[in-house]
Amino acid sequence: MAAPTLKNYEKKSKELEAIVAELDSGDLSLQDMLIAYKKGLSLVKDCTEILSSTETEVEQLIEEVRIQDTRA
Repeated sequence: MAAPTLKNYEKKSKELEAIVAELDSGDLSLQDMLIAYKKGLSLVKDCTEILSSTETEVEQLIEEVRIQDTRA
């Protein structure tokens, strides 16, 4: 995983944790809860895409190693 992507994931993950804590606090109005929930859903989607992309990259690296081992 490229460093910027990792930092982006970490930033989004921390932001999501903060939103969950806000929602759990019960201190938000219904409207603010809805806004926070929508933002949280967007962050979950972003994090899932980053993880999926990273998984694909790791699988490609593993396949490259297998091909190199087969040739050796």
